[in-house]
Amino acid sequence: MTKGQRKLLPSIPVDAVTALLVEVGRNLILPRFRHLRPDEIERKHTLTDPDDIVTAVDRQAEEHLTKELLSLVPGTAVIGEEAVHSEPAILGSLASDDPVWLLDPIDGTRNFASGDDGFGIMLAYVAHGETLAAWVVLPARDEIYVAEAG
Repeated sequence: MTKGQRKLLPSIPVDAVTALLVEVGRNLILPRFRHLRPDEIERKHTLTDPDDIVTAVDRQAEEHLTKELLSLVPGTAVIGEEAVHSEPAILGSLASDDPVWLLDPIDGTRNFASGDDGFGIMLAYVAHGETLAAWVVLPARDEIYVAEAG
């Protein structure tokens, strides 16, 4: 590739990604909402919140979504919040020319764990430093927000 040329990006299957997020919200996250056991909630020290938490559902949702997103759009990488917490070097994928998915499997984990419906799945598709699409799915409120560049 010569200077100034950009790698062709795979097309974004917006409807398929939306359906995947809705399915994970309904079938993986909501059944556990207000039904977590104490041993499924852990403290997670972060720079911005030393009292942050993570649940077993965060990890399961991220693992499932990572596998499915890589299958939907081969040649991409997934940068998930829980994976980055365990292995910060994953953030290096942002420096690549390859497109990446930025994923927070349960944004608002504290709300989720306490039984408050103010939580959601957040996902963005980023390439060459630009966000090309983004999703917010609020499963407990049955709300879906999708944005595409342009």
